[in-house]
Amino acid sequence: MTGKVGTCSRQARAVGLGLVLALAGSGCAGDDGEAQVAPVTGRGPAITYVALGGTETSGDDLDDPLRDSWSQLFFRMLPRRAVHVNLAGESSTAAGALRAQVPAAVELEPTLATVWLGPDDAVQGTPPERFERDLAEILRTLRAGGDVRVLVVEGPPVGAGEHGPYADQIRAAAGETGAEVVTLGEDVLPTATEAQPAIAAAVAEVLGPIS
Repeated sequence: MTGKVGTCSRQARAVGLGLVLALAGSGCAGDDGEAQVAPVTGRGPAITYVALGGTETSGDDLDDPLRDSWSQLFFRMLPRRAVHVNLAGESSTAAGALRAQVPAAVELEPTLATVWLGPDDAVQGTPPERFERDLAEILRTLRAGGDVRVLVVEGPPVGAGEHGPYADQIRAAAGETGAEVVTLGEDVLPTATEAQPAIAAAVAEVLGPIS
């Protein structure tokens, strides 16, 4: 299941499509060329999980992101009735995600979303106030879509700092919009394969059990 989701979403981003959702048992598109959604199985309402973010979520630095990335590992912890689309883009800033990822996410009408932004903004020198404004707009837009839980990741500390990039801004945006914060420990190296299970577990702990 996870392989086709990731592969199709990457292909979609490459050709500029705004919406792709593909699962095992179905291709990226049907005979009419439109994205197809395979039926979800299991009891309870369907779960549509979308991941937004930059390099840490896109998995581009991993040898096998479709197998090892934290969003895929987290997805496998969800009930079988869940589907997953990774909309994250390599080196994406909050402003870039607001333009390119959020519209596609809204189209999918998610019931669960994770957002991890900040490291690429730090590299590009985004002013903290602009980052907070863009992140808050992302979270607000996702939350406005209805009954959806939004988890925003606060990355681990870098260098000698006590907090990850834009930690105060992330918490302020989450508090303003009702999103839930996932805080990663200082021992997590976000782009390392061996760190992906710990990241997935931290997200799952904040989410809690889903019946």
